[in-house]
Amino acid sequence: MFPKINFSAGFIVAYKKYQKDQRRFNKKPPNEVKLVGTVKLHGTHADIVVYSNDQILFQSRNRALDLEHDNHDFVKTMTPHKKQILSLRDQCIAKYEDIKGKGSVKSQYPIIIAGEWVGPKIQKGVALAQLEKNKFVVISISINNSWVPDQTFFTISNENVGIYNLIARTGYWMETLDVTKPAAFKETMKKLTLQVEKECPFAKTFGIIGTGEGMVWKGDLVAETRHILGADPKFWFKDKGEDHRNTTTEDLSARKAELKANARKFAETALKESRLEQGLDYLREMQVNGMLDRHTQFVKWLCEDVITEERRMIKKMTIDINLLRKAIDAIGTEWYMKQIGFRSLDLGGSGGASEDRSS
Repeated sequence: MFPKINFSAGFIVAYKKYQKDQRRFNKKPPNEVKLVGTVKLHGTHADIVVYSNDQILFQSRNRALDLEHDNHDFVKTMTPHKKQILSLRDQCIAKYEDIKGKGSVKSQYPIIIAGEWVGPKIQKGVALAQLEKNKFVVISISINNSWVPDQTFFTISNENVGIYNLIARTGYWMETLDVTKPAAFKETMKKLTLQVEKECPFAKTFGIIGTGEGMVWKGDLVAETRHILGADPKFWFKDKGEDHRNTTTEDLSARKAELKANARKFAETALKESRLEQGLDYLREMQVNGMLDRHTQFVKWLCEDVITEERRMIKKMTIDINLLRKAIDAIGTEWYMKQIGFRSLDLGGSGGASEDRSS
């Protein structure tokens, strides 16, 4: 499955560990790391997995997909294009062998064409929602069970059947991050992120002006060790604009005396509308049925997502995990009940739960 991408603090921790490991082999990776930045699209993740025997599978970030268990009609739309998909697989192999040599692609590993399924009715409040129809946008490719440089494989697309390549449409950015002094890069990163949020570069290629989401950054080649960091997802990180950030926890004070109040405040900051909406998307993707099951899975997803993405800030601020879970449960439940039209009983009249309209 496609990896979950963390924030820049995780990259810095991973790179410093990489430096330490490489010193054991008398290699000295520099403090300054070259990074490749691309536009982050606000849709739903989708993968096309192609095997050497021509078998094609589809998957989301969380599960395998088929015509009975689809995600926003991704499988339904892509299934008729088997010939074109196999051609893209062959193009991936040819490009890789041009670089690594004939026979360098191992047949036991599938080619994974990872992308974002974007367009109307997938996400709200973004420029991509104004597209005439949904599009599959290639954002990463895996060959030999390793992610290859995005900028090298920018030709992998077939726009005639709705398969686009992100870099071919929007280009990419090259920046340098000094892991010992990250402030300068973070300032540059924030400016780029805000530019993308203000005007989505991918949507603009279709004449649509409107809100984007942010940026994704991947480590480039480290000359001293000949390692392409971006082959490993722990050297990827994202930055979102304020309208799409799930959290602004870095702005919270770690000096709060009351653990319960601290956990509640953290949860309130983490549970922005975008994250809550993503929880509903997860229920739809996993086809969870039944009011009780949907509520349980919704709260569980929120807890796991917040704790996973914000684990460093949780540790730094000494947030009590159990209290945080309770706060997330309370806030998430209140929001969820509003979405399905739940009205609690009162002494003055009748109430109850209306039909779950979130499915």
